Amino acid sequence: MKIISFAKTTAALLAGHKTVTRRYWNPRHAESFKPGEIVQAWDKSPRYGGKKVAEIKIVAVYKEMMKDAPEEDYVKEGFQYMCDNNIALYKIGKNEQLPNEAYWRWWKTTKDERWIQ
Repeated sequence: MKIISFAKTTAALLAGHKTVTRRYWNPRHAESFKPGEIVQAWDKSPRYGGKKVAEIKIVAVYKEMMKDAPEEDYVKEGFQYMCDNNIALYKIGKNEQLPNEAYWRWWKTTKDERWIQ
């Protein structure tokens, strides 16, 4: 069974507040996920000692430019839940802590991604 790691947003996933996930995957890997497929959700990669926390169903897979991500996906990505519960995200590649809304704004300036809903 395939695995998707949710590291930073595991709490939102387990609380039912994360229904969308965006990934920097190569096209071949992304296209290996199919709507209707059940995959394992892990709290972090197994190679880093992660553990399975749930099984999730893939609803859709498609490529999207981050700048085109709908604003309501701030909630669907689990960021609002994390903000409401004082769970901070960090800017990727730095130790700099950003408020979740600022992280979302920063994230929306990144390159195109695939996302799984």
